[in-house]
Amino acid sequence: MGPGPKQSREAQENAYPLSQCMSCGCCVEACPQYVKVEVTRKPGESDEQLEQRQNEQFDSAFIGPAAISQAVLFNAHPTGKMNSSERLDALTAPGGVQVCGNAQNCVAVCPKEIPLTTSIGRAGRAATLHSLKRWFGS
Repeated sequence: MGPGPKQSREAQENAYPLSQCMSCGCCVEACPQYVKVEVTRKPGESDEQLEQRQNEQFDSAFIGPAAISQAVLFNAHPTGKMNSSERLDALTAPGGVQVCGNAQNCVAVCPKEIPLTTSIGRAGRAATLHSLKRWFGS
């Protein structure tokens, strides 16, 4: 209710290009680290077993440049900072930002020319700081 937290002009200008993402998936398709996960049912496998295997595969696969960029956008917003720790935990989990090989194909194919490698770099720095803070217990 009421006006939200103020955001500096510089923060707004940094966030604006990331907010233009239309979730087309071009960046994900061009990314050599992103692997489409397809799990087929084994003979005699129950629905629960298949779902468990799918979830295990999804949890370890690279999340892709679009998801990383959106996490950076949400973490930069004053109200998004409340859940930034959860997003950073996801970015440091298996399949997170550390899997990015910096091929930069994502930037080359983005129809909105979103600076994805810049946000991936920001995410990597934030994830490193987050991990160090957790490691040292602060």
